Amino acid sequence: MMSQSGSNQSTTITVQLKTSAVVLVGAFICQCIGIGTNFWSFISFFSNGEYRMGLWRVCACFSSIGMYGSSNSKNCVCSAPPSSKISGWLKAVQAMEVIGLILLFLLCVLILIQLCSKQSQKFKSSGVLLSLFGGMCILIGVTIYGVEHKMSLHYSFVLCTVAGILMLLCTFLLVADRKKTLWRSTETQNQQTTPYTPQGQTVSYIINSSPQTTGYPAPSYAPAQFAPPPSYESVTNENGQNPQMTFYGAPPSYAEIQNKSCL
Repeated sequence: MMSQSGSNQSTTITVQLKTSAVVLVGAFICQCIGIGTNFWSFISFFSNGEYRMGLWRVCACFSSIGMYGSSNSKNCVCSAPPSSKISGWLKAVQAMEVIGLILLFLLCVLILIQLCSKQSQKFKSSGVLLSLFGGMCILIGVTIYGVEHKMSLHYSFVLCTVAGILMLLCTFLLVADRKKTLWRSTETQNQQTTPYTPQGQTVSYIINSSPQTTGYPAPSYAPAQFAPPPSYESVTNENGQNPQMTFYGAPPSYAEIQNKSCL
């Protein structure tokens, strides 16, 4: 009978872990596009101008007007503002979004390890924490941007918001995966430690319990001393005969018996 009570690894991949991997891929794509593009907010000016703003660059776009008032092409001029002119709230948004992206990348690596090599309760607990804090950082960043910025929001802002929501959704999936793995591990250990009893047979258990100290000294027993058996002396009466023994003479002859019967 073998027991693996100290083991914390499992080789079974749950549906929750597979689903969380797919969700993380979508969140990672959304976050990368949202951070890298310049469509967090925009505002239109004149009839052919547009002012776009991202986390790192600001773009001014103009559309050339062709014949009959149609717009032929759009030319954009983008530049990164100096750090001295970046607002404090925008720096906070940049920090939150970058931290969220780093935690999201680490979580993707951790999930990939669990899918390809081994699963561990330490990995699962770390994944839950990474997903929770990563999603919170992303959502804090987009909340600050939405409150402080007065321009119309665009698709880059929406993509980062979706990434934060997907990470929080992944947190619940990873928690469910961890609980299910623990339940399977406990069930497997119970099956391994329970002996199989064939039908019609009984299993006897030997309990080897160690003696417990009660505080009282154990009584000591001296070996028993046996005296030799008493000697028997022959007991005689005054006549020198043993009273316990009755001696009879020889039996009478047949002639004596007939004489006694004739008398």
